Amino acid sequence: MIIEIQPETLASIKMPRDTLKEELVKELGIILYEKGALSFGKARQFAKLDRWEFARELNKKGIPRHYGEKEYQEDLEFAKESHR
Repeated sequence: MIIEIQPETLASIKMPRDTLKEELVKELGIILYEKGALSFGKARQFAKLDRWEFARELNKKGIPRHYGEKEYQEDLEFAKESHR
């Protein structure tokens, strides 16, 4: 999928051009998580952040973790992989 941004809109975004794409992807991942459209794991992958960076970003924005069975299972998997 490609998201198009009109040139005049792009020019008005007050973010450094060298990190604009990464920032927009990160912000969209956070928004999708906040709305419940993506799980924590999928949203952080979308945002291209590791789990700790993504958790810090959520915390900075005051967005609470949605922690259900799916997130619990993702955490268990992560813990297993971390100890290999």
